[in-house]
Amino acid sequence: MADWVGGRADRLPPLEAATARLTAKAQVVHQATLADNQPLAAQTLAEFQDEADRLLASLQAKRADTASRMEAENQERGVSDQEQPADFAREDAEAALHDVAQLLPLEQWGWTALSGTFLGIFREGDFLPHDFDIDLGLPAERTDLTRLTQLLEASPLFESVRADHQYRLHCTPEGLRVDVLPVLVKAVHCNGIAVDFSLLYDEGGIWWHGSMMHRWDHTPQELVAYELRGVRILGPRDGDRYLTEGYGDWRTPVRSFNCSSGRHNLVVVQNLLGVCLFLKRLVWHLSNADANGYDAVLAQMLRQSLLTEVGAGAPRFNRHWFDSCPQQRAGGDQHGD
Repeated sequence: MADWVGGRADRLPPLEAATARLTAKAQVVHQATLADNQPLAAQTLAEFQDEADRLLASLQAKRADTASRMEAENQERGVSDQEQPADFAREDAEAALHDVAQLLPLEQWGWTALSGTFLGIFREGDFLPHDFDIDLGLPAERTDLTRLTQLLEASPLFESVRADHQYRLHCTPEGLRVDVLPVLVKAVHCNGIAVDFSLLYDEGGIWWHGSMMHRWDHTPQELVAYELRGVRILGPRDGDRYLTEGYGDWRTPVRSFNCSSGRHNLVVVQNLLGVCLFLKRLVWHLSNADANGYDAVLAQMLRQSLLTEVGAGAPRFNRHWFDSCPQQRAGGDQHGD
């Protein structure tokens, strides 16, 4: 993959090519570490860090050169993605949710509404008309992931099932080490509705769930019963707090949403794919003349100590970030797109 990207990078815009190369190198580091090829992993990690520094320098130079233009454009027009049509098939989603309830009894599995699904319940008493899927959470400490996957795969109600894992990269005196955490089971109902089952981890006083490269943090709280289209479902008791942590102004409907940019509680995952995600967010904001978004993402990377400030120059990749990387909460001041 790294060779393929490297051979085609000159056909891409420079910033896009840089993030593509970094994403390929990230996977080389992770897979080489899992295969115990320490020389390749260490060499590629050093290359990744050097390339990340060059990208950050390019971004900072572009940010400084175009600051006045970006700010003027931001005042004239807001930056937004193309509006998503209100086409979520809510009747199909209702059928899929009822089938989940039959296949995985709530009393046994304890699943809870998450993210957009809970936002729909709490704000509108229904699925969001602009949603993409059904988001459900399962307590990690009591979920038999093998059993869950077997039940979904054996059921004629679901046509596709995939389990995702999240890497955690560590630098130790003995070399690089990768821990592999199960985080997500993605299923597609026979009517086409996607259902995401996220494992909910309670870790260090933080309640989190995520994907291969995402992690969303919340304050742990009691779960209570709600109802969605006739299905009993659990959710956080203090819905306002949960949604404010995740979305900021959750009361105002947003018809254009991206989980990589619109969540206030997104933090950098302790792996190189998570780093790439945040670097891509910097590129995206800068490419769309969104100075405030760029500055907010950069500030978060600095708060998590992923980057270090070097005088008046561009921030640099913290070479010790993987030595001890506390997953700090994103806080309530993260910019929402």
